[in-house]
Amino acid sequence: MKIGESAEETVIREVKEEIGQDVEGLEFVSSYPYEKREMLMLGYKATVRKCLQITYASLLQNLQILSGLL
Repeated sequence: MKIGESAEETVIREVKEEIGQDVEGLEFVSSYPYEKREMLMLGYKATVRKCLQITYASLLQNLQILSGLL
């Protein structure tokens, strides 16, 4: 967590940084102590809309595969 950031804001930011997706729904699931490090772990369920990203190279590759089948 960054200074001044809520737990929910942290989840939203981390999801965007790690998988490049925007969180559409966020639900707190559970918290539990992580005694080895004297930390409190927070569990959230984040819902994202899957974005299909098509690059020009992958499009060409797929067209080549399809043209070989026709």
